Amino acid sequence: MAFSLSHHIGFDFLHEAYRRTRKDGAPGVGWPDSGQYAKGLEGSLRDLLERFKAGTYRPLR
Repeated sequence: MAFSLSHHIGFDFLHEAYRRTRKDGAPGVGWPDSGQYAKGLEGSLRDLLERFKAGTYRPLR
């Protein structure tokens, strides 16, 4: 039996998670640094939330 917690994840949750994330770490190859990500933060978080809710988000391994 599988349970989904996606109903607990919303824009405010993602925004708070971003706020709590360290901004001085290395972004990784092909990823924007925290300053670049912050420029389009609202759109990026909304896109992430949409992909998460649709089941199309796949984290890198």
